[in-house]
Amino acid sequence: MATRRRRRSVAFACLALDALALALFSLSLRERPEGAEGFLASAWPYLAGLLLAWLVARAWRAPRALAWTGIRVWIITAAVALVLRSIVYEPVESGYAILSAVAVGVFLLGWRGIAFVLVALFGRAREPVVDAKYRR
Repeated sequence: MATRRRRRSVAFACLALDALALALFSLSLRERPEGAEGFLASAWPYLAGLLLAWLVARAWRAPRALAWTGIRVWIITAAVALVLRSIVYEPVESGYAILSAVAVGVFLLGWRGIAFVLVALFGRAREPVVDAKYRR
């Protein structure tokens, strides 16, 4: 029971980190009017793409995984966001599409890479490797 609850909380925290990363990316965009309305106009395609990506990739199973989950979430989020932006607003230029896809990848894969390094460095304490004859 505790493991299931812990998995849910880790998955929710990872989804929140993804949303925060995309919110920071949307804040960096200077194409819409200032204020909350401009922020929401820039952010909603990416956040909608993120939710769809989590569903399609089943990201809650391994939300911190860089190789499979992170890459799937990145590609699906970027593709859906660019399609939504081109449908709702105006056609997306190829330069913007490439830059946006790379930036979304940096934001979504970046925190996963940092988490990977931190877990590798400071993860669970492992039992030291000692010969059996020296153990008490």
